[in-house]
Amino acid sequence: MKRKVCLLVFALLSVFFLTSLLQAADGWTGTIKVWDFPRPSSFAEWQQEVFRKFEEDYPGVKIEYTKLSWGKGLQKLDISVAANNPPDICGSGAKIKYALQGILEPIDPYLTESDWEDFYPAMLNAYKWDGQIWGWPMYSVMGVVVLNKDIFAERGVALPENGQWTWEEFVQTAQKLTFDRDGDGKTDVYGLVFHPADAEFWGLMYADGVFPLNEDMDEFTFNSPQAIASFEKIVNLIDTGVVPTHVGGFKAEQSWQFFAQQHQAAMTIQWAWSINSMKRYNQDIKDGKSEFEPMDWTIANYPTGKTGELITSSAGVGAWGVFKQKNQAKRDLVMELAHRLTSSEAQRETLWEIGTLPTRRSVADMYQDDPYISIVSSAQPIAVPFHPEWDKMRDIIVREMQLGLLGKASAEETLDNAAKKIEGLLK
Repeated sequence: MKRKVCLLVFALLSVFFLTSLLQAADGWTGTIKVWDFPRPSSFAEWQQEVFRKFEEDYPGVKIEYTKLSWGKGLQKLDISVAANNPPDICGSGAKIKYALQGILEPIDPYLTESDWEDFYPAMLNAYKWDGQIWGWPMYSVMGVVVLNKDIFAERGVALPENGQWTWEEFVQTAQKLTFDRDGDGKTDVYGLVFHPADAEFWGLMYADGVFPLNEDMDEFTFNSPQAIASFEKIVNLIDTGVVPTHVGGFKAEQSWQFFAQQHQAAMTIQWAWSINSMKRYNQDIKDGKSEFEPMDWTIANYPTGKTGELITSSAGVGAWGVFKQKNQAKRDLVMELAHRLTSSEAQRETLWEIGTLPTRRSVADMYQDDPYISIVSSAQPIAVPFHPEWDKMRDIIVREMQLGLLGKASAEETLDNAAKKIEGLLK
């Protein structure tokens, strides 16, 4: 009997609480400052329609939108935070450092039961720290392997079936695609090219079950025996001539030019932005806007490694961050706006244009008819750690791996050196 009474009281309080929130939200008027980075045309148009409809639903509420630049947007956001004048909500603004400074709002109280069931746990966990979730997940940036089908055909090499292959099959394919086209004794086309300036190629290591930090994010694990062996496999691709010897010095744009513009590699590992880039690449040639050679192309998954699982590297999960609000009614409205911007409808309408994976199960089928992303949409994205010192750690790992890929240090020395420099950051 007592239990029934308690449940009834709890239910009544919940209804009262939710009603109060709605009444408070309906009663607040003012400006909500929204900052975001540049988005493709239809994505941006849809966003503006969300803002228009929100203002219509809440008379007296005005959305003030500011478009940040990719070059200096984060700096502008940092300055606004330091000046205690951040926006109310910002795309890609859910940073761990802001959560630690106490200027982000946790979203847990605003996640409905349906949200908890719909969001992939890994997408919510990508913003979990100290038992709370600090960002509304919108998309996951995935890595892909882009293939030049013309070179595959030239060498009589079969494409991976369903875009899937093992590490052994991947290496054998790369070896067959490395050749001297003009007979001068020098390699003209390499099987693979990538760059070490970000985490794209780390997916080759993730597939072996090794990651930069442990689950508790208090130990560097990229120098475990398995991680060293995994990195050695990648270095061996350079040693055997399948990958250019100078790849350790490549920046992202250099590896892309090497593959797409110069046609000097049969395969490249890139973030999924490369899919739309390749679509535009051929269209620009067709329209007479480019003098490069056209390319018949497709994409494939990262090869499976020791785990046997289909893995993709992820630069992270794009999320909206809601900054601290003094007024509860305004906070409720800002959270409602964030909810709309990350809804199933929002993801279905916008993510296709930037080639990213959705964060909600209800949108899992959105790429089933896409000839490219459907190939990799079932791969599990491994995001970089949501750690307050991660940016510094990443820079250290990148620098040390560059030396390893350039042959300046062994695989063990490379990752042990990174571990020593990161140890202090973990503490």
